[in-house]
Amino acid sequence: MIHQHLKEFNRAEREIAALKYSLMALFLILVYRALSLITEERHSELWALLTPSITCFSVLIGCSIANRIIANNNIIDAREQRINLVRTTHYLIAVTKDLRQKVRHIKSIIDGKIPAIAFSEISKTIQKRYEVFYEPNIYEFLPEKCIDIVSSISGQIYGISVLSAGVESGLSENSLTHLKNNNPNEDHPTIKSLSELDKDLETLINEIYNLRLSVDGTTK
Repeated sequence: MIHQHLKEFNRAEREIAALKYSLMALFLILVYRALSLITEERHSELWALLTPSITCFSVLIGCSIANRIIANNNIIDAREQRINLVRTTHYLIAVTKDLRQKVRHIKSIIDGKIPAIAFSEISKTIQKRYEVFYEPNIYEFLPEKCIDIVSSISGQIYGISVLSAGVESGLSENSLTHLKNNNPNEDHPTIKSLSELDKDLETLINEIYNLRLSVDGTTK
């Protein structure tokens, strides 16, 4: 619907511009005709050019006003779109950075640097932060690469939630303790998954940041 309105709006702008140029050409013809009559001293015939000249001049003024209104609307629309884009990108950058930090906390728990009691609460926060990407309005601005990353990390986010649910019920508490006691390295599936998630979130932050910079005509 919006794209249809924009298409009609742009067509109207082109039609007004075409009409303006046509009227300018007609007005020049009338001026040329008036000069010819003056040169030929046929002054009585000048009155016949008065009505079309006034009409043409009035329509030209109307076209100029219409073009000014259209230009002003374009500026307002561009400004509103810029404000929305800046607000959305700043919000998503903050959310994604917090999400990445929470993922690193999970990794620290497995490394034994943070008490395991925080696992459940951090997992819930991760899920809540990820749900921000369920909001449909953010996809008005996100490029395809960002959408692909958001889609690809859903399984890893779900895996953290499942592990957290297991810890809460006691089913996975022993496996989590076992994982911590065995000093897992980067090749362990759980650590590897979290590391990949960390990298994906870092890439997502950079892509959103580049989108933000594109508003000002710069890139990171």
